[in-house]
Amino acid sequence: MSAGHRFDGDELDPDRRHRTVLGLAQELGARLRTAGEITQALTLTVTYADRTQTTRTRSLTEPTAHTPALAATARDLLAGLGLQRARVRALATPTPRRVRRPPAHARRSRRETSQP
Repeated sequence: MSAGHRFDGDELDPDRRHRTVLGLAQELGARLRTAGEITQALTLTVTYADRTQTTRTRSLTEPTAHTPALAATARDLLAGLGLQRARVRALATPTPRRVRRPPAHARRSRRETSQP
């Protein structure tokens, strides 16, 4: 499962790339929730004007389909690349490690047992 965006041309504006990554995280979170899945990691793939790609993956602190957690991770991955003058053509956020979301009663009982 993934979300992606191809720009019409070379995208040089860091604010537009940032907004796009946040939108992709929102789309991905919605898809995960609809499928009843959670992800253990998030990958950001950046495609440049010369068709080369950079891919970075980060494990999440806990598996989730929660959009704010996905957005924060995607934002951190993008910032970590330091793309100041890069000519970006596309961004994608595949989820490499997905699992079925446990039923609500299982999540609740796990939380209750982990608290002091």
